[in-house]
Amino acid sequence: MQTLQVNGSTRAPVHEWQATPAAVAHVTSATPSFRADYERQGFAVVKSVFSLDEVLEMRRRCAAVFARTEGKIGDIATYPELREILLDERVVAIARAMLERPVYFGDSTFYANSRFDRHMHNDAHGDVEDPSVSTYSILRMGLYLQDHAFHSNGLKVGPGSHRTVFWNVRNGLRLLGVGGKRLSLRAFKPTGYYNVPSEPGDLVFWNLRTHHAGHALRLRAMDGVALPPTLEHWLPARFARPMPKDRYAIFSSWGRESPELDRYIKQIGYSPHNQAYWQRSGFDGPEARAAFRERDVAVRDDVLRLTKLGA
Repeated sequence: MQTLQVNGSTRAPVHEWQATPAAVAHVTSATPSFRADYERQGFAVVKSVFSLDEVLEMRRRCAAVFARTEGKIGDIATYPELREILLDERVVAIARAMLERPVYFGDSTFYANSRFDRHMHNDAHGDVEDPSVSTYSILRMGLYLQDHAFHSNGLKVGPGSHRTVFWNVRNGLRLLGVGGKRLSLRAFKPTGYYNVPSEPGDLVFWNLRTHHAGHALRLRAMDGVALPPTLEHWLPARFARPMPKDRYAIFSSWGRESPELDRYIKQIGYSPHNQAYWQRSGFDGPEARAAFRERDVAVRDDVLRLTKLGA
């Protein structure tokens, strides 16, 4: 038997692959704490949502699906053994705490030893508002299935960057009111970097406006210092903490019905880069539908219809 600890709250027993009411209650009771982190910093970490035994089982399932599909995967709700993780009561409880009526729309995946791609970006596709004066109702959850508190290769974020934009030509023109809604100077406020010290069983989630990068390097001598990804490319290996032997991560996006969700779904549905992924996705199947109904989670499958129009 393992224990659940959510942001330092009282511990409660968690059995393997059994989301007990007590565990969900503790997730819910910790909502004000991680909601405050999320609204202030653009991300939050819920500690020890899953036990180590559960994490090992998740790794086994990801490896099995990856081998079976030869790495050509669709959304994780397509696969019953991964759908169980996506719709675990604890995951759904966090989504509901943040979004009230969470909507799943097929934007999920997992990685098994993916290639390095270190660059700061955000995933708020189709976003047309000024982030310094507006909110954004889509978030992404990440389950990193190995240690990144003492090892490299985890998530890097820009704290508070969900209220800012990148400095580029397009946004510079928007500052002048050209090419979209006018941006205020506050939207260009610089932010720092932070390597999220996630441990196996933690659930990390961030606003899709939040600037972030994968495969972060953690320094040996100055563990609290997070470098820009551009510098990490040139950092000699001896200065960085080692990477886990194998890296598995599960990601899922959740939204609330809103104009930004409509725009986001159109963007990912029409994107030529996503066509093969959507064609392999089956979250609109009868078994998946029944699983979502059981958890009282709303589903939008219009992205699959958009894909057929854009193919």
